[in-house]
Amino acid sequence: LFAEQEDYSRAGELYNRAFATAPNDSTLLRNKGMMHERLGEIDQCITLYEAAVQNDPTDIPALNCLAMAQWKFRGNVDIACKILSEIIQGGRGDAVIFANLGEINEERGDPATAERLYKQSLDLDPHSESLLCKVANISLTVRGDVNCAKDYYRKAVLLNPENVEAMDQLKCCEASLGE
Repeated sequence: LFAEQEDYSRAGELYNRAFATAPNDSTLLRNKGMMHERLGEIDQCITLYEAAVQNDPTDIPALNCLAMAQWKFRGNVDIACKILSEIIQGGRGDAVIFANLGEINEERGDPATAERLYKQSLDLDPHSESLLCKVANISLTVRGDVNCAKDYYRKAVLLNPENVEAMDQLKCCEASLGE
């Protein structure tokens, strides 16, 4: 709670007290790692994520945090993809894991894989407005499939009618289709 309120000094004190009684708790390690990530202390956050995974190799949120930190802060795309792919191959992937692996693949220039992963994420969480827009964008800009893009933008607008970007893209798709 203190970390969410950006009272990192108080959060750090509480984490240190908690570690006195549970030094190997992967949730505590992960949460403290997230606090250090917010503070920009990347080496420390990655060390804590690694400790969380070492203490509980099945901690999916810790594995996800480690993968994303490796990618975003160290540029270790292969390590991040390996971690996230192993989660999925182990049958433990959730919507976030599929979406994150999709984001990495999109950035590395593999939109087909990104689209497939985004769709798998949407199968698990069909109410993700941002993923609907990502699939629509790939459908439109990479594959040139205006009908598919229109359908995904429409779903995003239905979830949030105030999403101006999705509404504008939907109107562009409809106009190009003569609707």
